[in-house]
Amino acid sequence: MEEIYCDNSATTPVYPEVIREMNIYFLKHWGNPSSIYAKGRLAKYVITNARERIAKILNCSPDEIYFTSGGSESDNLFIKGCFKENSAIITSPIEHPAIMNACKQIHTLGALQITLPITKSGIIDIEGVKKLKNLIQKEKPIYASVMLVNNETGMIQPIQELSKLLKSYVPNIIFHTDAVQAVGKMKLDVQELGVDSLSLSGHKFGAPKGIGILYLKRGIKCNPLINGGGQEQGLRSGTENVPYIMGIARALEITYQGFNEKMIEMEEFDYRFRYKILNGIKEAYSNIPENAIRYKAKGIFNIAFQGINAQNLLLYLDNHDICVSAGSACHSDSDTPSHVLKAMGLTDSEALSSLRFSFKEPIPNNDIDYIIKTLKDGIRQQKKYDV
Repeated sequence: MEEIYCDNSATTPVYPEVIREMNIYFLKHWGNPSSIYAKGRLAKYVITNARERIAKILNCSPDEIYFTSGGSESDNLFIKGCFKENSAIITSPIEHPAIMNACKQIHTLGALQITLPITKSGIIDIEGVKKLKNLIQKEKPIYASVMLVNNETGMIQPIQELSKLLKSYVPNIIFHTDAVQAVGKMKLDVQELGVDSLSLSGHKFGAPKGIGILYLKRGIKCNPLINGGGQEQGLRSGTENVPYIMGIARALEITYQGFNEKMIEMEEFDYRFRYKILNGIKEAYSNIPENAIRYKAKGIFNIAFQGINAQNLLLYLDNHDICVSAGSACHSDSDTPSHVLKAMGLTDSEALSSLRFSFKEPIPNNDIDYIIKTLKDGIRQQKKYDV
C-alpha cells in the first residue's frame, strides 16, 4: 500500500510547480544579486519581484518583507533583535520552542517575561489577560509574541483581540505572531490581524526547507543576528538564496489560489475524519473539547488513546506506512509530555497517549478507514503485550 502521510504540520512536500520554477534559478539564472552586471541584476529583480508578491498576500509593503532560513530564525530575529536592556516581553505557555528558548535567553540578560493564561481548550484566556492589566501597565513590556495557530492542537488564537487589548494597555508595544502553522488554514492579512511582525516557514506550505519570511512593520528597530554584507536592508546579511526565495513566493501563491473552495473542502473533511476516529475507536478521545472545535484550524487533530503509549502506537503505524506525530516535530523523538498539552491541564499519561494527525488537503475515505483499522490493530497489540 502507498504511504499515507498525516504529518503536514511537521513538513509538507514541495509543489512540483515550485521545483520547476526553482530549477531555472539553479541552472540558468544563478547570478549573485549583489553583482552589478546583467546576471546579478536579474537575480536582484527576482528577489524584488518575490517580495512584492508575498507583500500582496500579506497586505503589507514589500520593504517590510525579510527573507530568513525559516520560522525559527524569523522568531529569533524578532525576539533577540528587538531586545533592549531591562525590557519585558509578553508571551504564552504554548509557544513553539523557537520562541520559548529565545525568551529564556533574553531572560538571562535581564528581560522579564509575562506569561499569559490559557483555557483548557488551549486558547489564550482573554478574561485572564484583563486581570493582568496592572502588571502589564507597571512593567510596560516593549513587545509581545503569541502564535496564531498552535502547531500541536491547531487552536486559533484570538490575535486580533489580544493585540488590540495589549495596545490599549501599552500603546507602543510591538506585537509579533508566529504564523508558521496558519498558512493555508486562514487568511493572513497583517492589517486585519493587527500585528507588527509575523513569521513564516516555507516548508510548511509547499516550499523547500531552509527558507522563511519575517514581516516587520516599517519603523521598528531590530538589530541583526547575522552581520556581513548588509543584505536584506542590513537586517539579515548573507548572499540571498534566490531559488528558494522564488520558491517560497510561488508556494505561497499556490496555497492561496482558490482558497475559499479549499476551506470548504477541508471543513467537510475535518468533520468526517474526526467523527470516524472518535466513533470508530473506543479508546480515542479528542484533547479539544467539543464546544471549542469551532476555534480549531481545519486539518489538525490532537487525539488521545486512553491507556496507550503514543510512541509505541506511532511506530506501529509507521510499520504500516502511516506517518503521524506524537506532538511537535521538534520534540517528536522525546519521551517527555508535550508542554502544550500540559499547559492545557492534561496529565503526563494523557499527554503521552496523544497523537497529532495533520493534513494539507483531504485524503480519501478508504485511507481514513485504513488508518482506523491500523490504529485498532496497534492498540489491540499493545494491550495484549501490556497484560
